[in-house]
Amino acid sequence: AVKASKGPVYVHCHGGTHRAAILAGLYRIWAHGWDFNRTAVEFGTLGGDLKGDHEMLVRIRKYAESL
Repeated sequence: AVKASKGPVYVHCHGGTHRAAILAGLYRIWAHGWDFNRTAVEFGTLGGDLKGDHEMLVRIRKYAESL
């Protein structure tokens, strides 16, 4: 759906627990070739909780390292 879109895509987590931001980070790594550090900085800059979402961020780092 994101690739087929001709404009910005809005992603929102119903529970408001940063899952949408985690998906956006994974997309940055997968589609744009970002490394984990750049992704984590954007996540934190946009309001993500680097400490509270540590477990999800560890999973993103492992994914980025597997590419």
